[in-house]
Formats: sequence, structure tokens, C-alpha cells
Amino acid sequence: MLRPDDRGVLYGEGVFETVWIRDGVARLRDAHLARMARSAALLEITLPDPAPLVDEAEARWRADGEGALRLVCTAGPAGGEPVLYATVTPVPEAVIAQRADGVRVVTAEAGVSRERPGWSLTTAKTLSYAANLAARRSAGDRDMLWVSTEGYALESPTAGLVWLSDGVLHGVAGDGVLPSVTVAHLLSEAGGVHGEATVADLDRSDGIWLVSALRGLAEVIELDGRGRARSPWTGRLSRIVSRRPG
Repeated sequence: MLRPDDRGVLYGEGVFETVWIRDGVARLRDAHLARMARSAALLEITLPDPAPLVDEAEARWRADGEGALRLVCTAGPAGGEPVLYATVTPVPEAVIAQRADGVRVVTAEAGVSRERPGWSLTTAKTLSYAANLAARRSAGDRDMLWVSTEGYALESPTAGLVWLSDGVLHGVAGDGVLPSVTVAHLLSEAGGVHGEATVADLDRSDGIWLVSALRGLAEVIELDGRGRARSPWTGRLSRIVSRRPG
């Protein structure tokens, strides 16, 4: 399907989305497809319509299991057409376990400012994920939370960030951060707001969670080696993330 000279292969010039399929339904489908279209536009890629692939994935995936639908669009060869394809695999058991067990997190400076130049692609979900995967490997059995040069929490290599402060749920505002579909949904349903937080702010918060399409909601139970008490909000927020949007 992919030519050796496809720009997605040569340069990582392409975009993707990962969508959670449960009970035969691609959750938050419209929001994921809208983000994929925005990402493709930032890379000046003409995105073929992914809706038929989503329809087929919903029809083919077994209704009693959780599926990870991955939509990929590469830029294609120079002068050629973009290539769009999809895969569906089971959601890994280790990812599902994090919903109940929580995650241990270490912070690391991302080496970037929240103020990004106009050409920056940090708000696009591109195929250039080598740095994200390297960050995860360096964290070992923990997850990583990137921090800007100004000291503000940004995101995990594969998840968005939310935290609870003074009874209000907060999510990163999105300055130079990939806008998380699941975080946006959670804030909307829980009456949350966008905001910013330093690591010290997170330490003082009443709850911290990493949120993504497949992981759902995973509570941070340790931050930079400091254990955290479990939040009574975790069950409520997990139910919001897991229930089928009405």
C-alpha cells in the first residue's frame, strides 16, 4: 500500500487518529475525524474521506471487545496522491489495567516553550512520533509528563492531562499542545475548564489524571516519586469517559 518514496515513510509527513471502538461504536467519532482533518490541513495534505473506513471498522469489529481503530493518512510520493488506510486491533490489556491501577509519572522538561512559532506542528497529530516513543522508553515502567521551559505542565507523550483544584476539573489550555478529544469531552461533561498548572500546582491538587481515547482515564498515583492519595472523583470521571455519548 505504501511506496518506498512515500513522504510519510521518508519524513513522517502524515497524520493519524486512534479511536476507541466499544460495543461496535467508534466513540467520539466526529471529534476525532475533525481533528484529523485539522492535522492534515496543517501539513497541507488533502485528506481523503475516512468515514467509510470507520463504518467498515464498526461493522467488522466484534461487539463484545474493545478495539483500537487507527486511521493513517500519509502524504504519498512527491507529486502523487495521499494514502489513507486503517487498522483495528484489540486494546492492550496493560492499557485497560491502568484505568483501575493508575499510573506513576515522572516529569521532564520538553525543551520547548508554550509559545510556538507559526510553522510548529505540535497541535497536529502527525506520524513523527519517534520523540514521543523515546520519551516513554526513557521513563521505564512509568509514564512521562512534559513540562514547558516556563515550568508549565503540557501533556504526556500519548495522553492529555487533567487535574482537580478547588472542586473544579481543569485541562491544559492547548498552547502548543495537541488538543485532546477525550479531555475536551470530559471537561464538557464534567463542567470543567481549561487552565494551566506548574508541577507544584499539580502537587497541591486534589487529583491528577492522564486521559486518552484507548486508556480512558488513568489516575496519577505517584508524581516524581511522591505518592498520591486516590481521588474520590476517579470513579465518576471514569464513568463519564466510558459511557457512550448521547
